[in-house]
Amino acid sequence: YGDHLPTCIDAEPTVIHNNVRELEKSFGINLSGEKSKIDLLRKLLSNNIKLLFLTDGTNPTYAAKYDFIYKVESLPIKATDPTGSGDAFVAGIASGLERSMVFEHFLKLAVSLGAANAAMIETCDVTAAMADKYIANVNVMPVGKKMKIIDDSPNY
Repeated sequence: YGDHLPTCIDAEPTVIHNNVRELEKSFGINLSGEKSKIDLLRKLLSNNIKLLFLTDGTNPTYAAKYDFIYKVESLPIKATDPTGSGDAFVAGIASGLERSMVFEHFLKLAVSLGAANAAMIETCDVTAAMADKYIANVNVMPVGKKMKIIDDSPNY
């Protein structure tokens, strides 16, 4: 984020994660409504970025894969200290990509890791068991067109 963010975007990274406040400051824009967030995601997708994640604390998270956009409502947790929750969220993205998880599944993992981190005093000391406590309550909703998921796993 910051002054060099446009240069980073021009480099066409595969994945971008920012929080709303970072983007508002970096671009001098207001992202207070859902429409403004979706418009920004679409604009960033046009820069050949494949995966986008926009977090906003206790407000919904927005994510995009190619031109499919998703919304995830925040989990009802008792936040203790959100420091490091963005890093925990990114760890879920990285883990999901490394393990070739379905997008929706690693988005749920990322949201769960961020929430579990916010619910504890320690920073980024979340275990898989802690994330599992939240993952079943994560609801990923398509915004606009819906992607069909095909089970192409081997059946032999």
